[in-house]
Formats: sequence, structure tokens, C-alpha cells
Amino acid sequence: YPPEIFLSKVNELNIAIFDFKMNGNDLTFYSNIEYRVKLKSNFKNITYVKTTGLLGFSLRTIKRPFKVFCIIWIILLYNILSMVVFEIEFHSTSNSLATQVGEVIEQKFKVPFFCTTKCEDEIENIINKGFTDQITWLNVVRRGSKIDVHMTTKETVLPYEPSNDKIYSTKDAMITKFDVLSGNKVVKLNQIVSKGDLLIDNNINDAFEINKQLTTKGVVYGETWYTIKKEIKIDNNIKVLDPVYFTRLLMQCRNDISKELSFDEYIKTENIINFSKEDNVATMEVHYTLFENITK
Repeated sequence: YPPEIFLSKVNELNIAIFDFKMNGNDLTFYSNIEYRVKLKSNFKNITYVKTTGLLGFSLRTIKRPFKVFCIIWIILLYNILSMVVFEIEFHSTSNSLATQVGEVIEQKFKVPFFCTTKCEDEIENIINKGFTDQITWLNVVRRGSKIDVHMTTKETVLPYEPSNDKIYSTKDAMITKFDVLSGNKVVKLNQIVSKGDLLIDNNINDAFEINKQLTTKGVVYGETWYTIKKEIKIDNNIKVLDPVYFTRLLMQCRNDISKELSFDEYIKTENIINFSKEDNVATMEVHYTLFENITK
């Protein structure tokens, strides 16, 4: 067909074509698959060359067994990995409670493990049975290959009983915050105190230098310091990268220091002093600065 006649006929048949070209005596073009039957029935010399786009990709893939195998393998791998849990993370208003719950759950579920839809219920039941008296709210959520356990601890408010006892420091620290309702503060902010030092006194002299007895109630917070040292044995027959040992030791140090913390306390700084490997032992030493209640 001469190009003019072909294009006129295509326009008459209301067929959409694009990328129309002349290659010698041949006319080449693209058209949607919906016009294939109409083109073949109206143009006897027309020849199908190839299918493009997603449909063409799918057809070519099906014709190659290796690609089909790869697609099936990816689907199987995705389904298998979606059933595996690689991490369980515990979130609680009490770090010590999160540590205790984590130790119990890790005895039952050692990651990685296969998890059906019931494993979240099993974790929830284990926590409810062992820590009912300590938890007011519990939520176990699975996100892909990770399970998040959220807990809120019970807070018991004891009736206030007036006391005339002096309040002393239970740790070496630097004073950073006061929450004192009654009593005579005998220390200042940023002051260094030692274990046993007096913080809140129950005596004060008024404007006439007359000594008066006071009730004491309050909390003093300070920066405290700890050095945690941990070590693990190395199996020289198994090649393990240093970052793996580094991470394991760091997690063990954090686990130990978290046992010192209560609800309103936290880690202020974490400084790794030393990480070394000698013979078949890897050692780490970490210095922590904590924000703690030094009157508890």
C-alpha cells in the first residue's frame, strides 16, 4: 500500500496507530492490541512483528522457563520470609520490666523463628500470666518480620504520711534537679555529692534564729556514673565479623545498665572506652552517665 492510501484506510476504519515509519518498501507502526483483528482482516499483507509493553514482557517471560522459575522462587521466598520473625522489641514505661519480660519471652521464642498468626497471642498470654500484677496495658503488634511489645506498668500511689526523717544521697552523683515539697535543701544544683551525704534536712532557722522542725518530702535527681565491662568467648573455627561481636557486647552492656533505671530515669551518655579481641575472648568496656533519683 502506498502510505497515503494506507493512512486514509486506517483513518476510515478509525484505527489508532503511532510511530509510523517507512523502511524501504515496508510500512512499520505500533497499534493497540484491540485493533489487531481489524488490521488483519482489512490488510492482507500485514505482518505482526512483536508485542511491546507489559503484555509483551509477560508473554516473553512465559516463554523462558528460567524467568518463570525465578518469579515462582521470589513469590515462595517472600511468603516464607513473611512468616519468619527476626526481632522482638519491648517498649515499656519501666526499663527493668522490659528486660524481665524480654528474658522470659526469649526462653520460649528464639529468633529467628517461624510465626503463624497465633504467635502474637502466645506472647501476650505468657506476659499476662507472668506479669499481670505489674502491667496495666499490653499490646503485641507484628510488623513484617518484627514484633513490637508495648507495655504500661502499674503505678501505685501510696497515701502521703508526713515524715521528719532526713533525706540522704544513696549514690555518688552531681545534683541536676530538685522535686522537693517540704524540707530544707542543703545542697545546690551541679554540686558533687557522695553516697550518704545529707540532701534534705528536717531543721531550719527562722528569721529570729529559732530552730524549727520540718517535715520532709521530696526527690533529688542527679547524674550518676557507671562502667560496665562484658566479655564473650570467640570460636576461632567460625569466622564472625568484628561488628557482630561489637553489637552483641554493646547490647549486653545496655541490658545490664537498664536494670539500674526506673520509670523517670534514663541514660544520658554512652561512651565506649574499649573494644578488643585477645586470643579467644572479645571484651568491651562502656562508661554510662545516668539521670537518676539519688534518694530512692
